[in-house]
Amino acid sequence: MCNDDKTIVLNKMEELWKNFIFIRSKFPTIVGSNPANPLVIPEFYKKEYPNLEGCLLFEKGISNINLKEIIKAAHYINQNFIIRLAALLDSEDIVKSKNNIKDSLHKSKDVKLLIDLRNVFAHETGNIDFKISSNIEINKRIVEHYELVTPPNDTNEFRLPINDVLKKMFEGCKEYVKDYYDSIKAS
Repeated sequence: MCNDDKTIVLNKMEELWKNFIFIRSKFPTIVGSNPANPLVIPEFYKKEYPNLEGCLLFEKGISNINLKEIIKAAHYINQNFIIRLAALLDSEDIVKSKNNIKDSLHKSKDVKLLIDLRNVFAHETGNIDFKISSNIEINKRIVEHYELVTPPNDTNEFRLPINDVLKKMFEGCKEYVKDYYDSIKAS
């Protein structure tokens, strides 16, 4: 039973990741792109989801307004992934809150960050509020845990690059789930 549950949860997590990559590929973060060119799917997404086709097309190229909207949508999609992954772990009774994360299990730091971010995204604006010390602390933990270059002070968004944060967090959560079920089986 335990191995079946573990497999079911891991399959649900993989499906969530594939859906995230598919949707996110339509809203790539574009830095320094030529606004006259249509957006093409970056290689990262093709590697993660080999059957991806299509790209965003804009009849008159990409204006600065379109570019800002695409970047905003991409960040929102990243936040949605975190909320959904945390909800999945909750619905499977693996993690109901930060208080019941088992520190002894592999990759518990990833799960703690996931739950903390989920709470900010689901119960606040989703941006870093520098008046709230827990927001500053979460951002600092992301930078340290995922070894990111320190973000500029003028941004109010949590840094959630797919390769450097979300993929690693997702893989960490998968390891935690495996250990969780293995610990149940062992007891």
